[in-house]
Amino acid sequence: MLHVVRGDLTVPQPHAAPAYSDQYHHELEAWQEEFRRAGFARSTPPAGVKVQVALRCGDPGPTIADFAASEDCDLIVAAWGGRLSPGRAAVVRVLLAEARCPLLFLRATPAPESPQRVAHKPGV
Repeated sequence: MLHVVRGDLTVPQPHAAPAYSDQYHHELEAWQEEFRRAGFARSTPPAGVKVQVALRCGDPGPTIADFAASEDCDLIVAAWGGRLSPGRAAVVRVLLAEARCPLLFLRATPAPESPQRVAHKPGV
């Protein structure tokens, strides 16, 4: 699994990567395990398949394509909202143009709203 953070990690980005600590390697391992569990929340990897999490910074489209090439990946699987209207699907467009291996796009489903994201509705 590859997680790409836009920009760099010197600017705080909630849930992008572990927060700073003096024991970063411990927090990174815990964050990777949490990321794995979230990535397979609706399924489990096949028996015998070891899932590793890689963290990279940069523009997601080219970063994913470059990572796949450098790791000699057989397939790129990515979630996508399904819209190609102007201003949408920039990563999909880059992957279609630059990826050197087959692509599989899965329809992304919106995450359930968390209490922090639900706007307060007066009178409700």
